[in-house]
Amino acid sequence: MTQPHHRPVRPRRPAQIAVMVLAAALACVWSGCEDSREPIYHAKPSPKGDSTERDIAAEIANLAKGKDPNDIDASALYDEAVSKLTGRGQKVESRIIDALRTSTDWGIRMGCIEVLESTGSKACVEHLIAALLDDEPLVAFHANKTLEELTRHKEIPEAGKPTAANGLPSVPARDPAHLEMNAEQKLWSAYQREHRTRLHDAWDAWWTDNKSRTKVE
Repeated sequence: MTQPHHRPVRPRRPAQIAVMVLAAALACVWSGCEDSREPIYHAKPSPKGDSTERDIAAEIANLAKGKDPNDIDASALYDEAVSKLTGRGQKVESRIIDALRTSTDWGIRMGCIEVLESTGSKACVEHLIAALLDDEPLVAFHANKTLEELTRHKEIPEAGKPTAANGLPSVPARDPAHLEMNAEQKLWSAYQREHRTRLHDAWDAWWTDNKSRTKVE
């Protein structure tokens, strides 16, 4: 603030006073004084940070486009969103985890898991374990595969192997006579419905015992 000058003050003429009052009023409008300040700020958000936040939100929203692999245009938007979010690295991990835990769109939840497979740290493991209970079997399937990839550990025995100590059997192998493209998906869906709680609890117990000595990169 400019310091006042210590010299005699000349009386101001009415015209000067009018100009000063007008200037003060305009300054108040331009600076957004009192109640107008907040709306002006929100109407014209600041530059870079807000733009980046909008971009991230749009990319997460486009993860919903990956539910139908036969929709080429939607799949392209999904792939682009995964690529951009993956490129942002662990800087957006907390945003991805939040979307995984809160989105009501299973396509977004599944897309979040795909991003975490490439960028996830230890912080995401417990949230992937929680996703094993997802009502959409495909989300749980990708959560299990991503856990195996990140931790280099498996809780479900390989096909044809006996039931594991944790009580989990292997996922039934597809009958060679069943040629439907979604045959394996149906097998997993049935498996997940029956064993999802046991699968979740097995991973949760293993992570509790091994978190401190497991390296996730």
